[in-house]
Amino acid sequence: MRTRLFIVLYFIATTICSARSFCNVNLDSVLAVLDHEIEIRQSYGKQKEAHIASIRSKLKPDRDDVDNFDVIDLLYEEFRHYQSDSAFYYSDRMYSIAENSGDKILMSIARATKFDYFLSVWMLDDALDEYRRIDEALLPTVEKMRFYKNCGYLFFRLKLKCEEDAIEPPEDYDRKYSDYINKLVSVSHAGMFDHEFYKLQIEESRLETLDPDKAIRNRLKLMSEYSFSDHELAVMYGSLCSFARRLSDKEFEIYCNALSVIYDIRSSTHETASVYMLANLMKQSNDIERAVRYIRVAFDDALFFNSRMKQSKIGMILPLLESMRHDQLAEQRRILVALLLLSSVLLGISVFLVVKQFRHNKRLERMRESLNATQRELVNANNTLSSLNTKLKETIELKDSYIMQSLYVNTSFLKLVETRCRNAINDMKTKGLEAMRFLPYQMGIKEERQRVMRTFDNTFLQVFPNFIDDFNSLLSDGESVSLSDDGAMSTELRIFALMRLGVTDTDAVADFLNISTNSIYVYKARVKAKSKLSKNEFDLRVMAIEKS
Repeated sequence: MRTRLFIVLYFIATTICSARSFCNVNLDSVLAVLDHEIEIRQSYGKQKEAHIASIRSKLKPDRDDVDNFDVIDLLYEEFRHYQSDSAFYYSDRMYSIAENSGDKILMSIARATKFDYFLSVWMLDDALDEYRRIDEALLPTVEKMRFYKNCGYLFFRLKLKCEEDAIEPPEDYDRKYSDYINKLVSVSHAGMFDHEFYKLQIEESRLETLDPDKAIRNRLKLMSEYSFSDHELAVMYGSLCSFARRLSDKEFEIYCNALSVIYDIRSSTHETASVYMLANLMKQSNDIERAVRYIRVAFDDALFFNSRMKQSKIGMILPLLESMRHDQLAEQRRILVALLLLSSVLLGISVFLVVKQFRHNKRLERMRESLNATQRELVNANNTLSSLNTKLKETIELKDSYIMQSLYVNTSFLKLVETRCRNAINDMKTKGLEAMRFLPYQMGIKEERQRVMRTFDNTFLQVFPNFIDDFNSLLSDGESVSLSDDGAMSTELRIFALMRLGVTDTDAVADFLNISTNSIYVYKARVKAKSKLSKNEFDLRVMAIEKS
């Protein structure tokens, strides 16, 4: 139900949009709807059969009763475009009832119905014979409308038949066609399909040149103003195809033809050429799949309607289309195989390139890791060199300072020794050899050692002016150390000062400070006990004290 509602709404919108601009069509959408309608066309047939059954139920038992005439006429109208054999059957019953009744009006109506039937199945000779026997004056208005329209079609089709047979048609065929169409318009009412449709044709026939674009717009405007039946809409859209063809607008021609087929399906019209024409258009567009589908529908319609002429005509083109379809499918298969092969080759190349790229990436990864390792080694080496360079600078600065201090101390010591030796010689002259016993004590070795320590202290603190403060920051609160009043460092400070300078040999430190190695360990332990750090961390922090 929802699908049907969607389709109805779609075609309302389509009709309105088409009335505004017939060039703006959505061909894919309308063909999709047509394919859906083809799939469900049997449901329309069931609705048609149900409607026919409801009319047939009104028949009275007497087969030839005049009271059945109108009901049989209705049944004929239902089968007129639905099924040829049944239409012939009911037209024959109407003829029999009229003949038995002797009623001239009924006989005229029955003859007009026979005339209509013969014309619908293109039995033009029989239709022309029946036409000549009809007294149009006896026909009711409604029957006159159908009669005039059929007369116009009769002479139009007779003219076409002459052209197909390469025979010059009589000159009065066109005039008779126009006369009957004018009569049809005169007896019909405004708003009726036949009145509006043929009135428009008459107006256009009076023009010297007909603009197809304007003709299309006139018909679309007509459909937007009046409400026509599905069958009438099918006829209207079918008429638009010829104008679209004159404009060489293939897309719009297919669009109108498709709409004509859709409305034929909805009205259960099997006596139609629209689906056959659409199949040809699809064939011209190289859409063989749809062409085959639509020609099969046309053949089914011809079989159901029992039109032998159409069956023969379609039977000739159907094998050709099937062959074209098979050729197209074979070509598609060949293209598909070629594409599959090409895809396989491309896939193989892609896999090869991916594997190669993967290996290349692996090599690059290994190279990157090697470069990173080398870079880390270089950074470490650089840090080591930087540290060595820093220490070397410290050593050079300390050495330079210490050399100057040593020169000064050594010079002073030499002068002192020289003075003491001169005094000792004088004492020997006056006091004798007994005076030589006190010479070593007069040399000033103790004072000289103290002078060396002060020289070390001054030199070290010049290079490391913040050493005392940084060293105290490593000790617990209240455990800080300081220089003596004369600016000398304590033995503990000198031990760690030598450590900072890189002198880690305990024996060397003991010799320099003139104390035992055990004393060195005692001093260190005593100081570290005052620290809030671990022993190893304390040593590392001492070594990290900067020059300034």
